[in-house]
Amino acid sequence: MKNNLKILHVIPYFQPEFGYEEYYHALAQSNLGHDVFIITSKYYNPNLNNGKRVIINNNISNGKLKVIRLNSIELP
Repeated sequence: MKNNLKILHVIPYFQPEFGYEEYYHALAQSNLGHDVFIITSKYYNPNLNNGKRVIINNNISNGKLKVIRLNSIELP
C-alpha cells in the first residue's frame, strides 16, 4: 500500500524558471506521488529582478506543484 504525503514548502521567493533546489526538490516529491504545495510571496527575488517585482498570477498549478502566492510586506 502506497502512502501519499501532503508536503508543504514555505519559501520567501519561488521562480520555477530558474530551477534551484526548491523547485527540483518539490518536483521530485511530486513525481513520487505526493501532493506538494508551495507557499511563497507574490514578489520576485530582488536580486534576480528584471525590473518587475510583483507577480500578477497569484496561485498556479502545473499539474504537479500547487503554488500559493500570498500578499506580503516589501521591506526597503
